[in-house]
Amino acid sequence: MQVVHGGQPHKIAVLRIVIKDLLLLLLEHSTNGTVTCATQILKRAGAVIEQTGYLNKPEEGNFSEVFSQLRQLLDKGRLNQTTRASITSLLDLKSHNWVRRDSSQHHPVSTRVDYEEVYQDRMRHTDSRILENNEIEGTGNGNQKSVDTTDDKYMCKICFDDPVEVTFLPCMHACCCKNCSDKLKPKQCPICRKRIRQSRTLYFS
Repeated sequence: MQVVHGGQPHKIAVLRIVIKDLLLLLLEHSTNGTVTCATQILKRAGAVIEQTGYLNKPEEGNFSEVFSQLRQLLDKGRLNQTTRASITSLLDLKSHNWVRRDSSQHHPVSTRVDYEEVYQDRMRHTDSRILENNEIEGTGNGNQKSVDTTDDKYMCKICFDDPVEVTFLPCMHACCCKNCSDKLKPKQCPICRKRIRQSRTLYFS
């Protein structure tokens, strides 16, 4: 934003400050959901944020604190594998200059992250998460472990947020919520990779 003070125009990085504060708030209350949200914001806006870094006043701080917190969260290992992969993907994108092309060719900076790419990134880590849950379920003897694996068993194996709501035919696997099932491309079961011919809604009493 540009304002006039004392007859002179001054640029104020209002949006940068708001985004930075939002990211720090999300990372301060770090869950798989809030951290994933923060990484997606940075994947879309990271290139522009770094290009406009000169607008920051020293007292306003910069985004290095945000990336530092992301690295710390990655090292602590409290997040699930999908969220950790999202952080790694973001840091890799940053290290490659946000996929910026050769400026001598006058190509625009690529800051757009396709939803399908993000979705496929989650799908790649689904199998390992399923195997991890199966291992815990097979070895857990304590009451608490039994409760945890039972809850996890009925959660969507793609978003890990919503309960399983559909079963696929003909393989009969039940592993997705309705929202993730509708977005499967290609229409293959995430577990066995067989072609999905039909989806049936599940009803739990």
